[in-house]
Amino acid sequence: MKNVVFPGQTQPEPVVRYYKALAGGTDRYGKPTRVWAAPVEIHDFILDVPSADVSLNGITVRPNAEVLLFLPPNFAVATEDKFTLTHPRLGAEVECFVKGVGWGITNAFTGDAFRTEVRLEVRRG
Repeated sequence: MKNVVFPGQTQPEPVVRYYKALAGGTDRYGKPTRVWAAPVEIHDFILDVPSADVSLNGITVRPNAEVLLFLPPNFAVATEDKFTLTHPRLGAEVECFVKGVGWGITNAFTGDAFRTEVRLEVRRG
């Protein structure tokens, strides 16, 4: 994990857990519902978390935020999947939903694959 948010500070390391969406789930009434597989902790990532504190007349609120997550090349993410993030700016085990996934692109000069960019929406409440 590359920590670009807090260089040189003693902050806890961010944690990213990935939940793959599964088909075929039903609720207690027998209606189809979305279910997710057991979480998988991701160790190789880059996380871009904006400052989410907004001061409105002296009252600090934490609105919904957009987070950029860069995963290893060829990491497949669907829009139905979800992530949980633990980060000092967001809190512990914050649930995030996929808002968009970038294409797998390679560098035309070197042939190296760029990281998979995932845009996440942090939802609160």
